[in-house]
Amino acid sequence: MLGTNIESNLCNQSFRILTSGHSYTEAKTLASTAVSYIGSKGASDSLYRAYFGATATSRVTSILSAVANENSSSRT
Repeated sequence: MLGTNIESNLCNQSFRILTSGHSYTEAKTLASTAVSYIGSKGASDSLYRAYFGATATSRVTSILSAVANENSSSRT
């Protein structure tokens, strides 16, 4: 479970994805897919609860959407 410092944890997870051989585009796609999944399954989903606990879906999807929609030419 990510706990209360969700922004930091999501950034750390994104950093791990980017530094483990995955591309910037893949990280953005993963974030977008996660937003869609959370939107369709909601907070009662067991996978959501395992990662994010009682954190509001709006908070999680807001952060993931920022990652998915980030557009920096210096990162590609």
